[in-house]
Amino acid sequence: MIKTKKLISIIFSFRNEEKVIPELISRTVKVLSKINYSYEIIFINDNSDDGSLDILESNQKKNKNIKIINMSRRFGGTPCILAGF
Repeated sequence: MIKTKKLISIIFSFRNEEKVIPELISRTVKVLSKINYSYEIIFINDNSDDGSLDILESNQKKNKNIKIINMSRRFGGTPCILAGF
């Protein structure tokens, strides 16, 4: 019997957060790497118009556990979190 790790998913909704995304990723990965679970970090882009998406895409190339969903327009936090589910 093959035993697989359980998966934990973390969902973040954001809009124009280029200043905090690098630290958010760093801290989140640091914590998740200490547990015995597979993980994914799902970022929902609520139509940002700053460099947030570029920063995420750059980090996604380094970390396959980062997923990005881009909303077609500004929806707000709750609809974005639901999109992540």
